[in-house]
Amino acid sequence: MSHKITVEGGKTVRLPTAGKYCLQDIEVTAQGGGSAAKLQSKTVYPMHEAQEVKPDAGYDGLEKVTVNPIPDTYHDTSIVNITADKMLVGTTVVQKDGSVLDGEMPDNGAVSAILDKNTTSFPIPKGYHNGDGAVSIELEGKIIDPSKDLQYAFPSDGKVLGGVMVGAIPDEYIIPEGELEITANGTHDVTAYASVNVNVPTGGGDPTALLDAALTNTLTAIDSDVTSIVAYACRGLSKLNTVNLPNATIIGTYAFYYCTAMSSFSAPKVATLNTYAFYNCDKLTSINFPLATSIPTQCFYSCGVLKKADFGAAKSIAASAFPYCAELVTLILRRPDAICTLANENAFTGTPIEDGTGYVYVPAALIETYKTASKWSTFASQFRAIEDYPDICG
Repeated sequence: MSHKITVEGGKTVRLPTAGKYCLQDIEVTAQGGGSAAKLQSKTVYPMHEAQEVKPDAGYDGLEKVTVNPIPDTYHDTSIVNITADKMLVGTTVVQKDGSVLDGEMPDNGAVSAILDKNTTSFPIPKGYHNGDGAVSIELEGKIIDPSKDLQYAFPSDGKVLGGVMVGAIPDEYIIPEGELEITANGTHDVTAYASVNVNVPTGGGDPTALLDAALTNTLTAIDSDVTSIVAYACRGLSKLNTVNLPNATIIGTYAFYYCTAMSSFSAPKVATLNTYAFYNCDKLTSINFPLATSIPTQCFYSCGVLKKADFGAAKSIAASAFPYCAELVTLILRRPDAICTLANENAFTGTPIEDGTGYVYVPAALIETYKTASKWSTFASQFRAIEDYPDICG
């Protein structure tokens, strides 16, 4: 059955329906006795928070509530998960909670760099790059001609070597090959041979001829009056232990190259030393050349146990003269009237003189000149006066 309730105008009646089911319609009618209810229409916009819509003062109730659609400028921000460091400076985004986030990532535009021998890496700056930049190197090719001396190829300033072309050995140079058998005394041209087998009958034997012919690897000692040792003469004689050359004045290029067992060498009249002459003679402990006037490139390269080198007349020391002589603690330069010039500090690479534990002994009258001389000044603290150390210099 239907229930009807009559309410006087302007009054409010509470229906006792709490906790009950209403199985039928309830009709409420305002009748008689007062004025009609004053109702208000309202319009609202959707918001992030729930809204309670009430009539304004002076109204009995709401006749209609209009909820406008979500504006086109409003969007769902629930999926926003960006941070300021991933947004460019000058950009803004609305976060999940409606707050505004400003970008902090710098705009680097086009980042470029050129690498060279001094700049070997480039740190990529943090931030945005527009893709137009590039990191590059400027390659350079070099051409060098073959030489008997060690050569280095360096790039020009601001460039990197992309390749080095070494020219062909000229036709006038001979590549040693094959073996020469020597069975008689005399002077023999051994230039074109990689090895020489000396088989001269006992009792005959001009020492000059034997040495000039590049001695075989059965030799353990040389005691000879020869006046010169030609290039390559004793190269690679790994059993050669003792050498005495009282009259020799010239030691040729590569003459004792890789004589790895040679521990004793005497040649007091030698005036001319050539490149690579004692290269890698790693048992040689001391040398004394009273008359030699120059010490050429790599003459004593990697003589690993050479402790003392004594020169009475040396006028010049070439680049890389003593590299990797790891025990060279004493170098004596006795020339009394002028200093011995030094071509490059790398003459003592890998030696105690370089690391400050080895010393160069020179005449007291020249010691201050040495300390300020070109290239020598690097080793200023390593100079000692010969006269102050008789136990070392004699």
